[in-house]
Amino acid sequence: MKKILIKVSLILTLSIASIAQADPIKSIEILGLNAISRGTVLSYLPVEVGDDYNKKTSAQIIRALYKTHFFKDIEVSQANQVLEIKLQENPHIKYVELLNYSDEVIEEESINLVLKDMSLSKGNIFNKRQLDKLISQLEANYINQGYYNIKITKNIEVDAQNRVG
Repeated sequence: MKKILIKVSLILTLSIASIAQADPIKSIEILGLNAISRGTVLSYLPVEVGDDYNKKTSAQIIRALYKTHFFKDIEVSQANQVLEIKLQENPHIKYVELLNYSDEVIEEESINLVLKDMSLSKGNIFNKRQLDKLISQLEANYINQGYYNIKITKNIEVDAQNRVG
């Protein structure tokens, strides 16, 4: 019985300590937005004004925002009950250009459809992993058709407006 009382009191003490460390959020500041709206970011946040903030909350916010693939850097902090989220957006795609391309092996229309399906077309948010995946698929397609020395290179240029082409 004594062990049970000790366990219960320990659990209650830890619960009260974690509640005491939580700070209510009175406002949310979002810094670093260019192309993505504040409303869009707020819609992905797992918290809102009035919720309690603690270390777990910070990790949940970062995880939720990284899942969107909109951002390449996210910092979360809180001071004086103001939640501050600093973001660095991934670039948007300005254009996609295929150079030294042979339409005899894979039709350009097919490649454009694949680009669109993989969200690698004009206006979408650039995702390097998706581009690498596309290049691997294209190389495999060429190899399957007997072009064993195929080499696809990428040239990514980021302009001052954080757009790639």
